[in-house]
Amino acid sequence: MLKLKSFKSPTLTKSICFIGLALIFTLVSFLCQVPPLFIAVMLVWGAFTIYTLFDLANRAAPFVFLIAFFLFLLGGDFAELYMGYPQEFSFASNIDNHAYISIIISLVSIFASFYISGKLLNRKNKEPKKLDANHTDYMLKFRNITCIGFYVTVIPKIATTVDAALYTINNGYLSYYTEYKSRLPEIVESISDLFPLFLFAFLATLPSKKQCFFPILIYLTNSVLALLTGRRIMFGATVLVLVFYFIARHKLNPEEQWLDKKKIIIALVACPIVLFLMYMQRYVRYGDAIEGGTLFDIIFRFFSQQGTSINTIKFQKVLEGDPLKCTSLYYTLYYLRGNLITGHFFDFPMELYLQRSIDTVYRTNCLADYIMYSVNADDFFKGYGLGTSYIAELYHDLGHLGIALGSFIYGFLFNWLFSLKKFSYWKFALGLLMLEEFVILPRYGADVIMRPFYSLTILTVLIILIIIYHYLKKRNKSAL
Repeated sequence: MLKLKSFKSPTLTKSICFIGLALIFTLVSFLCQVPPLFIAVMLVWGAFTIYTLFDLANRAAPFVFLIAFFLFLLGGDFAELYMGYPQEFSFASNIDNHAYISIIISLVSIFASFYISGKLLNRKNKEPKKLDANHTDYMLKFRNITCIGFYVTVIPKIATTVDAALYTINNGYLSYYTEYKSRLPEIVESISDLFPLFLFAFLATLPSKKQCFFPILIYLTNSVLALLTGRRIMFGATVLVLVFYFIARHKLNPEEQWLDKKKIIIALVACPIVLFLMYMQRYVRYGDAIEGGTLFDIIFRFFSQQGTSINTIKFQKVLEGDPLKCTSLYYTLYYLRGNLITGHFFDFPMELYLQRSIDTVYRTNCLADYIMYSVNADDFFKGYGLGTSYIAELYHDLGHLGIALGSFIYGFLFNWLFSLKKFSYWKFALGLLMLEEFVILPRYGADVIMRPFYSLTILTVLIILIIIYHYLKKRNKSAL
């Protein structure tokens, strides 16, 4: 049986090995003339990643976040500084250093919060609580309810994804961001919004591998279809969520062999294939000629293409002093302004979110739109975008202190939601629901982790599920 547990080597041995690797990496970095602060960034990221690997079963959530952090935020500068793959934009050294310092503050704050909260939350829970999810009557009934709900949402979800994909194929990738409107009835869209809620509510009941097969296959298939809209990041997020789930289930149900050497080998072989397909997809969506090269070239070009969100941190510093307010609350304000109840207090024209105009740039507190408009207004109106980053938004609103505070919250949530020391159904379910948002944080806004709950439909159904769950649990106890 494959076991995911802490390495048994003494702490001193671990420390010597890490220091040795760090010295070798630092020497190579100086030979490549890499700026010292970026070397520090990579050392901090590497140390945090190695720390998660020492106890991967209990640190899987920050592990997948750190993989996404490199892919979406660090990959571009890494490919340029170490391998010579040029970036589209270049900045003065003081701007680069600002980005590197901000990243270090974020990573150190997340680690410190994760470590401290882990000591506090898990000090009385040395071993995981014995699970009886497959043998408890109320959990079996609740699993059936969430399973039925999931399959009800499948067709609407696939339909909305296919509708967006067909529009993109017929009208172009950029048109999807400037003109796309769903052609499906509103009720179909509302039901499709419930897809992730029912999926993760079902998966959190810890069904068997056989019971999970089709839901996971449908989830993955939908993300593959979404690639036809040109959005590679959501496919990457889906894969990383599944990586976390398999690691967690292997820890929670080791007797089911969720991970073994064969699966790990298949995953390792599949990695370069997936990277190649995602690399090709970038050229297809813009209709550009595909650049060839070795597999090595393709992998580093992919890092160069995908890991560009660090540029938003740099551009935000260059454009410092802009009139935007509360950019780190973009999704929250969007929800409050559009909500049937709270919207009356804002009296905000929601159509600004559905178009690209000057008013959109200056009134929707969207840092991504403001940066793209400032960098190239023509491209902004065509539908191009540079994205954003939680680090850029937190710095914009509260400076380096904002980065530290926001990152500290993320680190705490990694422990509180995803700790397997003491299994809690609702924490695990809500954690799975939010994990996609945690994974895309490096390229999205600071409050994107709350986006799954910014829907009256989702909130209403979630409350109903909570009531049903506790009713079944109470009735089960009464029967005993």
